[in-house]
Amino acid sequence: MRETGSVKTRTSQRGRKHALTPEDIQNINRVVQQEPDITIDEIIDKLGLHVCNETVRKAVIKLGYSYKKKISSCLRAGASPLSGKNAETGKNICRRET
Repeated sequence: MRETGSVKTRTSQRGRKHALTPEDIQNINRVVQQEPDITIDEIIDKLGLHVCNETVRKAVIKLGYSYKKKISSCLRAGASPLSGKNAETGKNICRRET
């Protein structure tokens, strides 16, 4: 009340701020489309992100990408393989067709 003269609750200032900006997420999507076999660590290095692996992994999943053990499992799940394998996990990256 002292700062604004209002007793209204300031809900926009609550909680933790997002580690990745919408621009960061767009850049992640662009990089994965250009290099489908890129690893999470390589994405972080290439974009100069200052976040942990798990944050980028969650962003990749939110973008609709998933890790599959074999290309045939991608095809059975109705997803198209993007090519290559993730060097860290040995899993293919797939994207669901919409």
